[in-house]
Amino acid sequence: YWQWNIGVPPGDIPKDVNTNLDKCIVGSDRQNSMTLLLRVYGLTYSTKCNISSAKPILIPLLAGECNPTVPGPRSKNAKLEDLWACAKDADEGLNVWEVRLDDRVLFKKAGNEEINGHLIDNILVRNSSVFNITIPQVNRYEADAGVYPAVVDGYYLILKPLPPGEHILTYKFKLDQKIPGTSLSYVNGDATYLLTVN
Repeated sequence: YWQWNIGVPPGDIPKDVNTNLDKCIVGSDRQNSMTLLLRVYGLTYSTKCNISSAKPILIPLLAGECNPTVPGPRSKNAKLEDLWACAKDADEGLNVWEVRLDDRVLFKKAGNEEINGHLIDNILVRNSSVFNITIPQVNRYEADAGVYPAVVDGYYLILKPLPPGEHILTYKFKLDQKIPGTSLSYVNGDATYLLTVN
């Protein structure tokens, strides 16, 4: 997922809250066996897409990656524990979280309201192994190109392949805390995918 995510051209990513129905941003893993959706950290994004009924769908709900190009002292340290902490920095402090498919809520956490809250532990990736990430010259984070050791952290929900037809998939979150290493005190993300499944 992260190899595809970092290579999405910056011009394809909306810079502020907007709707861009004509620009469908989806990816695929290296084996072309899974559909990858956009990480909407700090974005509101709506789009129309055609996807395959043969592939499961990966939704990066609140997900972090850390490599030596990430700002902050912990990413520069060679200690694995520091890289893990760096990747985890912006994944905690969740206030509102919801995933909806058509008219059905698959997951929700908002105050005392919770639907399928037991899924949190099942979709959490914590203390990942180290892998090499190749950052292309043109990338969405304007990071220096190269190959770097990286780790990931966060919540990744995988949906079974959807049946053919029209579907509406939405996912959103609100993070209400100070994000370490930044001046941000909260981050929202909100995605709406109008899917035609073939």
